[in-house]
Amino acid sequence: MPPRRRTISSAALIAALVIGYCAAYLLNLDTFPLARMDEFRYSEIPREMLASDNWVVPRLNGLRYFEKPVLGYWVGAASLALFGENNFASRLPSALATGMTAFFIGLLGARLSPNRGTGILAAFIYLTALAVFGIGTINILDSLLTLWLTMTIGGYLWAWRESNERLRRILKITAGVACGLAFLTKGFLALVVPVIVVVPFLAWQRQWKELFTGLWLPFGVAFIVALPWALLIYQQEPDFWRYFFWEEHIRRFAADDAQHPRPIWFFFATLPAMALPWTFMVPAALPGLRRQAGNRGSVGYLVLWAVIPFLFFSVARGKLLPYILPCFPPLALLLAIGLRESLPEAAAARGRAGLRGLLWLWIAGLAFLLLNQFAGLGKPVFDATEGIRWGALVAAMATGVAICIVALRTAAGRLHVHVLAAGLAVVPLILAIPFAMPNRTRMSKMPGPILSQLAADVPADAVLISDGGFVHAVAWIFKRNDIYLLSPGELRYGVSYPEDQFRLLTAAGLRQLLDRSAGRRAVFIACDAAEEPMLRSVLAASARQLKYGDMVVWETAAKR
Repeated sequence: MPPRRRTISSAALIAALVIGYCAAYLLNLDTFPLARMDEFRYSEIPREMLASDNWVVPRLNGLRYFEKPVLGYWVGAASLALFGENNFASRLPSALATGMTAFFIGLLGARLSPNRGTGILAAFIYLTALAVFGIGTINILDSLLTLWLTMTIGGYLWAWRESNERLRRILKITAGVACGLAFLTKGFLALVVPVIVVVPFLAWQRQWKELFTGLWLPFGVAFIVALPWALLIYQQEPDFWRYFFWEEHIRRFAADDAQHPRPIWFFFATLPAMALPWTFMVPAALPGLRRQAGNRGSVGYLVLWAVIPFLFFSVARGKLLPYILPCFPPLALLLAIGLRESLPEAAAARGRAGLRGLLWLWIAGLAFLLLNQFAGLGKPVFDATEGIRWGALVAAMATGVAICIVALRTAAGRLHVHVLAAGLAVVPLILAIPFAMPNRTRMSKMPGPILSQLAADVPADAVLISDGGFVHAVAWIFKRNDIYLLSPGELRYGVSYPEDQFRLLTAAGLRQLLDRSAGRRAVFIACDAAEEPMLRSVLAASARQLKYGDMVVWETAAKR
């Protein structure tokens, strides 16, 4: 009789996953400075809400900011109120949303597959994907949006599979609440994405009655959830919905001058890297997915959930990598189902090949770090003072290499070991990345530390001047919302109101402001280096200057 294989209990696996999540997603949130512009923006708007006690109208630097609805700012403000105005509190909502998404994926995975551990594996895949980690540990709204969309689209799938009518109704209501919260996070996208998934699925299933009558409950609930704030913002700022719908949806999706324009193939080219290390395990999962004849409806739903939003975002002219984060939950579920349902004999060779491919990628990364540091290959990533950061990244890559080698040598033919090794190989890198952020990145993207040092010596009544690229950081560091602008950037709409137009300075306006302040108030200017020629033409020769990456700082002192 062959020896019985020792298995690990589900409780132990869940405990290990929770501990790993806390270590990777929570403990490192304060390790590296906030990055401009997004992290400062989504920190400063909640801070101004707390300071002003206005919970309806989003403002940035005291100016109307209508690019997003309000829920992300509410969540951010709650975190700041509980944990203080710091990097940890700023990023905590994103990290928690990622963990909650993984938890929901785990529940849904367990429901979709009778195979033990499918839900745990789906959560593990999601949390160890490089893009999920990278987005889930910075302060942007995409992780929160992904949580609500996952609960909306996944909750509807759960309801569709449920035979108990009462539970089915509860699940639809839950999906509707999540849809309403998604709308309050990012707007009409929260309605479009579920529709383009659910409607084609019901048409494919020929469930016409459900298509025309069954969707009223979740979307009705979503409408009720979103309505109070929608009415309040219209009452206080009647132009909000015009601007938000036209500028932030129609123009961003289709206009020739849309923000962040990218070619249609952009996401196709970047998805393999974003999904690492799991890109290498896709071939091993395919046989298991082909065996899902009895689960064809659910698997088809997951495919539509992953593919249609991906194509939708690819067609849009404006593209940023976080836009396709909502596609990762169904991809994680598909991979988990495919890997758990694959016959070990059929998929083991593919899993081994995938792990070998990941090993060679990690070896290539390790070789680059060594050659870059000692042989001058490419532009130096780390300078001479960053030996510890470089060493941490080398150690992380070397540990990943070791994990892959051990699994390949000791677990031939055991797919589950190869899958586990693929996920574990990326964990050291995930833990090291926040600490190993090179100085080049810190100087070009993270002006917070130098601004904090300078702010300590700037009088509280100093005149603050910035531009559209750095005003978010200056407002957050100085805790001020009265900063003058040399260029509007994304605050162009805010300074278009007559009562706020004085905040946008021309060269003549800057000269007049400096003349009024001379000898009476200190002046602190932090802006992009491109503004330097204009500043030199109006500032006194005695003004103190400092350059930090792309930022130039000028200071004039008041007479004492």
